[in-house]
This record gives sequence, C-alpha cells and structure tokens, in this order.
Amino acid sequence: MPVPCSTYRLQMTAEFGFVEALATLPYLERLGVTDVYCSPLLRAAPGSTHGYDVADPTTLDPRLGTDAEFIAFSDELESRGMGLVLDIVPNHMAASTANPWWRDVLERGEESAYADHFDIDWAAGAGRLLLPVLGAPLAEVLAAGELHVDGDELAYHEHRYPLRAGSDKLATIAEVVDAQHYELADWREQARRLNYRRFFDITGLVGVRVELPHVFRDVHARILELVAEGRVTGLRVDHVDGLRDPRGYLEQLATAARAASGRDEPFYILVEKILAEDEVLPPDWPVAGTTGYHFLDACDGLFVDSDGAEQIAERYAAVTAHEQGFDDIVASAKLRTMREAFWGELGRLARHIVGDDAVDLGDDEGELRRVRDALAVVTAQLPIYRTYVDARGRSAEDQRVIAHALAGAAANPGVDPLALAQVGRALQEDLELTLRWQQFSGPVTAKSVEDTAFYRYYAVPARNEVGAHPSHPAAAVGSFHWLLGQLAQEWPHSMNASSTHDTKRSEDVRARLMVLTERPDWWADLVEEWLERFAAPDANDGWMVASTLVGAWPLDGARLAQYVRKALREEKERTSWTDPDESYESAVLAFGERLRTSGEVEQAVAKIAAEGECNSLAATALKLFAPGVPDTYQGTEVESLTLVDPDNRQPVDFAALDALLDSADAPSKLRLVSAALRARREHRELFRDGSYLPVRHTGVGVVAYARQLGDTWALVAVPRPGFQAGASAVLELPDGAPTTWRHVVTGADVDLAGRPAAELLSGFPVLMLIASNSVEGPSGDA
Repeated sequence: MPVPCSTYRLQMTAEFGFVEALATLPYLERLGVTDVYCSPLLRAAPGSTHGYDVADPTTLDPRLGTDAEFIAFSDELESRGMGLVLDIVPNHMAASTANPWWRDVLERGEESAYADHFDIDWAAGAGRLLLPVLGAPLAEVLAAGELHVDGDELAYHEHRYPLRAGSDKLATIAEVVDAQHYELADWREQARRLNYRRFFDITGLVGVRVELPHVFRDVHARILELVAEGRVTGLRVDHVDGLRDPRGYLEQLATAARAASGRDEPFYILVEKILAEDEVLPPDWPVAGTTGYHFLDACDGLFVDSDGAEQIAERYAAVTAHEQGFDDIVASAKLRTMREAFWGELGRLARHIVGDDAVDLGDDEGELRRVRDALAVVTAQLPIYRTYVDARGRSAEDQRVIAHALAGAAANPGVDPLALAQVGRALQEDLELTLRWQQFSGPVTAKSVEDTAFYRYYAVPARNEVGAHPSHPAAAVGSFHWLLGQLAQEWPHSMNASSTHDTKRSEDVRARLMVLTERPDWWADLVEEWLERFAAPDANDGWMVASTLVGAWPLDGARLAQYVRKALREEKERTSWTDPDESYESAVLAFGERLRTSGEVEQAVAKIAAEGECNSLAATALKLFAPGVPDTYQGTEVESLTLVDPDNRQPVDFAALDALLDSADAPSKLRLVSAALRARREHRELFRDGSYLPVRHTGVGVVAYARQLGDTWALVAVPRPGFQAGASAVLELPDGAPTTWRHVVTGADVDLAGRPAAELLSGFPVLMLIASNSVEGPSGDA
C-alpha cells in the first residue's frame, strides 16, 4: 500500500481552514513531512471546534472554506508529492437539528427514511425518542410558559425542534408537545431513560448504525469520492471500539476504499484503538495499524525510574491518605460511571438477559436488579476496553478475557451467584447481548479510566496518559524492544504518536514530570511543604496543582484555572460537571495562585528543566526512526508545554516556526525533528521495510536500536534514567553493521568502535545516525 513516511497532524477549525492549511505546506515540506493528517473535514454541528460532531457527511464543512479552496489545498499537496490522511467518524453524528437526517427523524419518527441510520431503541421509548434537553421537568417548563410554537417548529428558549405534520393545529401547547415523535425531558433523566446510543455519555452525539450496508454507503459517500479523486490517500477511523462489528466494518471500508482508489493494493487505514496492557490488535483486521498510543506508552515508560516511582507512590499515598491503588480506583470508577451515566443502557442489557417481561421491583429481591448488579461488576472487571465477538465467532482471547471478568465478579461477595451464572451464560450463548455489551463496555471504560481515574491518582502524573498504565509506570528496555520488533514484523506501517489532540499532557510536559521519579524524596518533600505552607484545601488536589505547575511551567493564571477546573470536575469527588461546587473549586484555585505567584515553582523547574528537555529529545528520537509512521502533532516540533484540551488545541504560529527552521537559532528539538524527518524521506525504503535490531550495550542508562535494509543502516541511541552512573556504556553493534556513520543532526562523522556513550553524546543529547555513505548531512533534502 502507499504508506506515509511521516505525518503531521493539523487541527482544522473555522480560524484554521483550507487556506491556512495550504499556507503551511512549504514549511511542512521543508520540515521533512510527507503526509498531512487532518482532523475531520465534513460539515460539523454549529459552533464545533473539533469536527467530531458531524452534522452532514455529504459535504465538506463550509466553515473550513469553499470546495475550491479545498481543491487548491489538495492540488498543492499533490504538487509537492504529499498525501492527506483524513480522520473519519463512523461511530456517531451530531444529535442536532443542524443534522438533516436527525431533524427528519424528529419530524417523522420511525417513518423517517433515516430512522434506522441511528442506534435508537424505539421500543424502550414506546415509539418516541427521548430528548433530555430541558432545564427542569416538563410540567414545570410548561407551567413556566417556556415552550411555544414558532411556525413549523417547537421553540424552547433559543432551541428549535421540528413539529410533526399537523400537530401545530392542536389546541394547547401541552397537546402539541405530547403529539411529537420525541419526548422532551429534564436533562437529568438522560442517564436512566435515554433510548439512543451515544458517544460515551455525550447526549449531543448519537450512535450511527454503520453495520447496515445502506447506512455505510450514506455515511461514506463523500469520503469515498475524495478517495476516488485522489485527494485523500489514507483514513484514520475514530473510536472503532464504538462499532457493533469493528472487523466487519473495517473489511467493508477496506474494500470500498481500495475500489475507490482505483489501485490494486490495500488502502492505508488506521484505527484509533487504545490497547490495554498486553493486549494486541486483532491480527485479522485489514488495517495498517493503530494511531500509536501503544508506542507512546512503551516509549514513555523508558524514562521513568522504577525505584523512584515506587518511592513517590508510597509518599503520595501517605500524604494524600489514598488507600486505593490505580487499578482499584478504576474498578470503583466503572461502577460509579455505570450508575451515574449509563444506568439506562445497563438496565436494558439486564432486561435482555432476564426477558422483556421482567419487573424491576425496586428492591434487592428483584431478579432484574440482581442481574443488573452482576453485569455491572462483570463489566467493571473487564481488563480491556471491549472484546470482539461477532457473528463469525469468538477468539480464544475473547473467551479468556470474558472468563477473567466473570471470575473477578465471582470473587465479589456482593454478587448474587445465580445472577452471575445467568450473565455468564448470556455472554457465552447470546450473540445479540454480547454485541450490545461490547458497545457498552468501551464507553464505560473510557469514561472511568481516561475521564475519571486519571484525574484522581497523581503519584506519577506523567503516566496518566491515554494508552498508558499508571499502575506500572516504568517499562523495561526489553519490553520496548519487544514492541518495536512486533511492529516491524506485524504492523510495520502503524502510526507512532507522542502527543495528540486527546493526550492529557503534551510529550514535553510528560518528559519533565518523568524527571521527578529520579528525585523522589526531593519532590515529595517539596510537595508536602507546599501543601502546608500555601494551604491546600485537599492534599490530593493540591498534589495535582503542584504537578501541573511544575510540568507546564510557565503557566499563567488563566491556563491554570482552565485546567484545574476541568481536572476537579472530571475527578468527580468534591465537584463535577453535573453538580459543580464552585466554592470548593475557588479554594483549590486560590491555593494554585498562591503557589504560582510565589516564585518557588520557577525555582523548582530550574532544577529539572534541562533533564526534561533531554528526556523529550530522547523520546522524539526513538519515535522518529522506529518501525511505523511517526506523527508530529501540530507545534510539537519545538517544546510545547501544553495540557489537556482545549489547552493543546490552541493556534500554532507557523510563520515563526518557518523562520526558525534551518536558522542558527533553531532549538534542539526542531533541529532533531527536521533532520530525522528529512532522513526518513531520503531513505524511505529503509524506514518502510527495514528490519529492527535491538542494540546491546555494556552498562546501564542507554537504549539503542538499529534499522537495516541491505547495505543501508540507521541507528538511534539515547540516554535514560541511570545514564550518569552508566556513562561508560559502550554499544555492541549488530553483525555486519558499519563502524563509521554520519550524525543526521550535526552532520559529523561518528566512529562508534569502542567509544563510551558519554563521549558519543557529548556533542548532541541523542545519537541519530545513518551509515556515512548514504546521507547528505543535516540539511540534505531529497
């Protein structure tokens, strides 16, 4: 398949559209990028800042520019030999009246031509679609006169909903409301009564049934046109775990994209898939790989000092009185998430097991309740996001994982054994139940891990990251080599990520925070002192604030407040999005301001910033020459100390970056990224098809590998925790490797024979080499 040599992620917005993207291309080409990787381009809901809330999949988003402007952008990409990898969203669409399909369903109900395009349980709503959009119960809203007919629409403040034909002639507003195909309800009823599948717990995003062939065609028609025109050369599938049949969908997409491209070879497709610890991508999926969170996890773990992380965790637990470890926090968060956000979905699954005639008695004796509780515990015990059972069967891994979850539930004394047996039989024998449960467990896990537990446990916050495993923060070098060896053999064209639009902290923030594991006592003592001296209202939240300030410094008050408020509400302990406690939030923010303006954060950062920058350079180097396709998230080719969205989605000053590139003032990270990307582009075959060879070494504190294709070689060696103690480490080159190389960043000839790592890294913090007879130098460009 045509494979990108590298990608560069652009976040498309109303302020950064096709014209602005086109203007970046000269810079991106000089940087060494071969393919632009764009956020979704189809028409999104009004006010969208990200594009994942598609309102009309048949047209490009006019806020990004005109069709002619997109064509100009596309033509310029082609003229420069660059491709376009496009983010697509098959799982969900905007539940908005700006979505013509959704609007038609509201107006016509089950008779709508689009009624089966959305994952709606019409029976659960007695033939109506629940819209939990009111600020109070319906009776109160009616009594307050907040609903009225406005032409052919039902008006509620600034919101408008289409009326069922003829219903505007009814005598009272209550009759009009009751006559619709939708039921207006208090927003607080969504968790228990909502009868359509959502993206996570976002009511404004409705699940789409792309497993139906005609729905697949409708959703992908414009995308496949772009593929047929040669304007899209790769696809990234968002939230593949939300789909009813991921393998079936990907097979259909691969076939359709291949046919549309007109080329007799597989089309380049990636999936956004978060792999749990020791989980692998299903080998029969017809894709090039994932979006690279597994690489992020394995790479980051190299820069965590194992002993230091353990010491910090012990001090953290003592200071914050945290009795639960991360895994226990996740398990309890899953149960709470199901109770507070997915109770209706859980109840419908339980009713499916028990039978539609089951009665919820509302007490502990009801069969439905016992089955529901048992299913909740089984789901909480699932060690991965979801299984992949489908009509063609279940893999041995699916069987093992489900058995693991059932065994974990059986160890819970609060679970009724008969109810658990019912759940176990259903998950083994009832395909429909299992298919629906798989779509349920993924969102539950994501909300519980990424949007809850990551905000409750801060022992090593650098590892509270998408795809990472905070309970095992440090990674062995052998595990890293194993992963890259697997990538080279099984998924050689998978993406490798370090920062994305969804990461909780940028790669540079994480790299700095990892240094703290090498200074555990200093850090724990400092935080404990800060908590007391600056009067933190809560030790755990104070630890979060301290970590945030040190990791992302310099940080102004507005950015700190934005992050802290989001972190506290995602934590859901003292405040939340649905029940905010602004007085408590203000108390935490006041502590943060006292610490931020004390001058002490800057002093602390000065002690670790250089080591953090070195960690960042090392991780970047490992990514750029590894098997797979390295992605650079916009703006991270230089140090980018950003936090979770919206902080990491701010505009990038591409003119400033362009001016820095190849200048004498170019920072080390920009020099590294550009030199490595240019080397990849010049030696495409080596990095696309070359073997992966771990490089052994004496001593400790170094990780190194080589790539080989015929007579062409590349080599990376970087420092990691323990480097100072092992500075005399010497690389042991693989058989047949040359001894003289060219450093792609500095341009210097490098003789590796017998030289200690400290000497090799004295001129530049990392070693990135190509065999000396096959590279032009640091500015060499293909």
